[in-house]
Amino acid sequence: MESAEGLAEEPIVPEDEWLAEEDEIETAPRTRWIDRLVPTTAIIAMLAWTGFFAWTFRSDILTGGMSQQWIDWIISWAVPMLLISIFWLLSMRNSRREAQRFGDTAQMLRQESQALEERLGAVNRELSLAREFLGSQSRELDSLGRIASERISTHASELQTLIKSNGAQVDAIASVSDTALINMSKLRDDLPVIANSARDVSNQVGQAGRTAHEQLEHLVSGFERLNEFGKASERQVSALSGKIETTLAGFTTQLDSVENAAEARFASLNEQSDTFRVELEGREVDALAAMRKRSDDLRQSVISMAEELADQETAQIGHLQMRLDTLREGSEEVTSHFAQSQDDALDKLRARKSEFQEEISEVVARLDQLDQQAINASRERVKALHAEATDFDDRIAARNARFEEEIARRQHGFETREAQASEVLAQRLTQLDDMLAERSEAQSQRLERLVAYGTDVSGKLEELNTLLASMAEQAEATQAVLDAGTAGLGDNVSSLRSDLNASGQTIGELTESGVRLLEILQSGAREARDTLPAAVDRASAKLGSIEQQAASLRQSVDAAHERSAGLSDYVIAASESLSHADEQVTALSDRLADTSSESLTRISNLRVALGALGEESDRVTSRANEDLQAAIAKLEKAAQSAFAAIESGSGERLEALAEEIGVKASAAIERSLRAEGDAAVERLEEASVRANDTARATTANLRDQLVKVNELAGNLEERVSRARDEAHEQVDNDFARRMALITESLNSNAIDIAKGLSQDVSDTAWAAYLKGDRGIFARKSVRLVNNVEAREVMELFEADHDFREHVSRYIHDFESMLRNVLSTRDGNALGVTLLSSDIGKLYVALAQSIERLRD
Repeated sequence: MESAEGLAEEPIVPEDEWLAEEDEIETAPRTRWIDRLVPTTAIIAMLAWTGFFAWTFRSDILTGGMSQQWIDWIISWAVPMLLISIFWLLSMRNSRREAQRFGDTAQMLRQESQALEERLGAVNRELSLAREFLGSQSRELDSLGRIASERISTHASELQTLIKSNGAQVDAIASVSDTALINMSKLRDDLPVIANSARDVSNQVGQAGRTAHEQLEHLVSGFERLNEFGKASERQVSALSGKIETTLAGFTTQLDSVENAAEARFASLNEQSDTFRVELEGREVDALAAMRKRSDDLRQSVISMAEELADQETAQIGHLQMRLDTLREGSEEVTSHFAQSQDDALDKLRARKSEFQEEISEVVARLDQLDQQAINASRERVKALHAEATDFDDRIAARNARFEEEIARRQHGFETREAQASEVLAQRLTQLDDMLAERSEAQSQRLERLVAYGTDVSGKLEELNTLLASMAEQAEATQAVLDAGTAGLGDNVSSLRSDLNASGQTIGELTESGVRLLEILQSGAREARDTLPAAVDRASAKLGSIEQQAASLRQSVDAAHERSAGLSDYVIAASESLSHADEQVTALSDRLADTSSESLTRISNLRVALGALGEESDRVTSRANEDLQAAIAKLEKAAQSAFAAIESGSGERLEALAEEIGVKASAAIERSLRAEGDAAVERLEEASVRANDTARATTANLRDQLVKVNELAGNLEERVSRARDEAHEQVDNDFARRMALITESLNSNAIDIAKGLSQDVSDTAWAAYLKGDRGIFARKSVRLVNNVEAREVMELFEADHDFREHVSRYIHDFESMLRNVLSTRDGNALGVTLLSSDIGKLYVALAQSIERLRD
């Protein structure tokens, strides 16, 4: 009981280090001034660039431009905006922001760990309640066992006292019987004396009669002689004869009265002897039911003595007048005392017996009920604990499996995404390198052509300056040719714009690839943020398999840590390169704007000059038509070369800048990914280690508690089995005792049950009878008592309450035992063996007699 009471343990309490870490995580600052500075700076830069761009092209925008010009303006305005957005995005994806997100993740982990601790506390409380309940149940069972044992001991002591008092009463009956036997022996010894005394009295009476007859004869002879002597003596003779007759009549009367008194006394003595014999036989039969051996001997001796006494009384009934008077008084006193003592003893014995049987039945019934209740309660509790432990083990196994699957899936997904991102980035870089190589070759060729065209244009411009004076005469033709040349120039400008658009598309594709890569990283971070708490929740139930994975993960973390150092350096260099590239792009845009403005100025000046030429076209038309056409062709080629040179220069610069931005952006993204992966792996490792330690401690505690519960259950089952064995032993003893009492009652009522029990019935007949066959063959085969004996048993069953109770209890116990036997695997064979035994035959005989088993 002390072990059962001391099983309650304190619930699992989180360590102080965890709470300190959680407090540090909670108290970490969420925002700093740089979080507001970066977006403010980006917005100011965007607004400044927009204002500067609008101020630069305000005149053209106000005068209205063509669609191609608007496209160029939009492209020129969008490139710095994209660069500012990329810089803003990269500044928002720094390590500090990731640390803040991981702090939020740690907060969620802490909440989940608190929920797990609360759940473990609830489990500990339930186990404590279960242990307390088992302890209370064991204590109640022990108390019930002690109470039952005390009651059994009390009843045993009372039974022993009753047996002692019954023995004393039996000894008193034996002493009374011995006294009666002694009195009978004395009576038997005194009978010859009484017979001799009667014989002496009869001889004396006969002798007196003979003497009187002789005297009468003498008197007659004397009277005859006296009659001869004279008549004088006649009166004396008459008077003497009268006296003699009177004396004889009185003597005869006295003899008759003596004879009548002796007959009456002998008749009353005979009646009293018969009554005494009948009562003595009845009491001896009742005493034989409780004390068979001694009562049988006493009954035989009393019957033999009664028979001898009857024979002697019938032979010497005429000679017992005086002696039997005194003997009658003594025998009446002895018989009355004997009868009173025997009746009192039998009444007390029966009352004690019935009370003891009732108390024993109540005690056995209560023990059976308590035993059954305790067994059912213990089985239910053991089943509930076993089911709860199995369910808990299944949940732990399921959580371990889900955690392993989730970790494997996450790791595989992370590797797949990393491989995909690397492949996509490699493909994009390869494509970009190819495109840049092609563009560089094309731009070098265009540069060579531009140099040649520049030389030609410079020569032609000199020639054109010399021919301007002569071109006035050809104004009208020159105006038409200039219109056609302007259209061709617009086509060339359109082709240049298309090339610029292609370059912008290339840059857009590169930007889109970078944005897609950033989206992949954001999706990975989002999944880590959304699914990591659930994974950590499942990790809290992990028991043993996390150690191997943690070892391999630690190696990969070391490698990732080494890569993250280089990646962080690369991100810093990429940020510097991006800043330098931003400056270069700004300068390039300025140079492009200046070049574009110079080109537009030149074109406007050219148009003014062409207007002047138009005025003089009438004067130079006929003379400079052919020369002007050749000059216009050369001018178109020179313009195309100039724009090609401008496009090739800007394209090369944009391609170089795009290549540099792509390389640095990929390096920065790789370093950021490695840094985030390193930090996430470290935190996941720490969380897994803490979860592993917690799970081990919880498992050890639960294992100890289950071991103690198993020990308690084993002790409880052992006690229940001992109580059941004791109850079965008590029931078996009661069963054998009840069988002996039934057999003894049947024998005491002259019912020969041994003849029915000695009948041989085949096993096939018993098997058929056991299966329910009630055919004529089965009825005849297993009929153990005839109709007369069955009727006598039925009459005794209806008349005797004790016998009816014993028979009903015997049949009930046997049927219960038979049902238990039939429920086993070899139940039919064991049932046949049980029915073929003496107890089975007695059951069948009693059941057939009281018509419980109707044919």
